[in-house]
Amino acid sequence: FSGITLVDLIKDYENLFITRTFSKQFGLASVRAGYVLSQEQNIEQMLKIRGPYDVNMFAKAAITGALNDLEYARKYWSEIMEKSKPKLEEYFRKNKIAFYPSDANFILIKPEYRERTLDHLKREGILVRPREGPQIEGTLRISVGTLQDTERFIKAYSKLLRNDSS
Repeated sequence: FSGITLVDLIKDYENLFITRTFSKQFGLASVRAGYVLSQEQNIEQMLKIRGPYDVNMFAKAAITGALNDLEYARKYWSEIMEKSKPKLEEYFRKNKIAFYPSDANFILIKPEYRERTLDHLKREGILVRPREGPQIEGTLRISVGTLQDTERFIKAYSKLLRNDSS
């Protein structure tokens, strides 16, 4: 999503493996499939230990469809990164909700009351992921979707903020 790639370094580093996921890159979250880029001898070794049924038929069909319509994928990426994400970031800024800027297709926020926020969004039918760890304790990971998804999220979060202020 950032437009930055290290693929050109593969030829120079035999120990470099680049993994990518179709779930984020093509908006196929339920597919849970990805691929590896590396030098040929590394891929040959990986293929030796690969399972016989590593990707199910549904995933193969979804991936094939996505790869056959790259223009749709480009529009999807553009909508997320050039429209939806800036809109969410502006919403968080305006409402003084702490967030961590990144080039990813998600935003990490640190709401004042994480559990209440998590519960409210769940009741509104919006699933977000709580995150823990050094420097990100008490955060929520918000996946950035289409403009329609973003509007729905903003409406639900605004409802929470209105309830908190009353």
